[in-house]
Amino acid sequence: ASVNLGVLVCIDCSGVHRSLGTHVSSVKSVTLDSWRPEWVERVRQVGNNRANLFFELRVPPKYLPLQARRSASRLDRDRWIKLKYVRRRFAPSSSAPHELLTQGLALPESYEAPEPGASDEEEDVLPEGAGSPQRSDQEAASRPAAAASAGGLGGGGKTSSSWALPFAPPAGFGASGGSGDGSSLLDSATASLGEAQRRGTEAAAAAQRRGSEAAAAAWEQMPSRKDLAGGFKSAKKSLSGTFSSGTGSGGYPG
Repeated sequence: ASVNLGVLVCIDCSGVHRSLGTHVSSVKSVTLDSWRPEWVERVRQVGNNRANLFFELRVPPKYLPLQARRSASRLDRDRWIKLKYVRRRFAPSSSAPHELLTQGLALPESYEAPEPGASDEEEDVLPEGAGSPQRSDQEAASRPAAAASAGGLGGGGKTSSSWALPFAPPAGFGASGGSGDGSSLLDSATASLGEAQRRGTEAAAAAQRRGSEAAAAAWEQMPSRKDLAGGFKSAKKSLSGTFSSGTGSGGYPG
């Protein structure tokens, strides 16, 4: 998740978000990082739907093909996310939702669409030196060559198996105009983390119990002080008899 933008991102998009710098997107793992209350509240208040309402308010026709295939390759994914969050190519000139919350302002229900640009109707051309889109072997094996849909954040069109989470996102999560947002997914994450913590506590208690039982069993097999004293006396008596026998015959035995 990007805890300053207030949105949830898939594992593929999180790598691009990290490359933007924390001043643009501060990425935290839903399962591996300890979340601060303000991060949870930010994702609850913004969520993917409200964020997309701002950052994807007006996508020019030239960028529609890129939007449709943005999860198909690393190059397209990187380019789309930078256009969306760094250049704010599709957003109005006003403050973003996370910026409004930082200022203590309420989030509006709608935003004024940006003015059309002179190049909006032109063919989308890759930046010079960008090369052709390439898909990694892992990406080729895990998803089709084209995005399944245009919904969601950054990477878009994600199935439950595409998320690096121990649970599937709620139905409709990230879909434009849908009811799913970060709140329901965070609730699922909280429940899953609570269950994992409970199981870990039970496992630790069971391991401690087994260790105590093993130590008690080993202690029971230890000889008592009385047994040790008796054994020492027997050994001393045996050695004394041996040495006395050897000395009487004119030397030490052996």
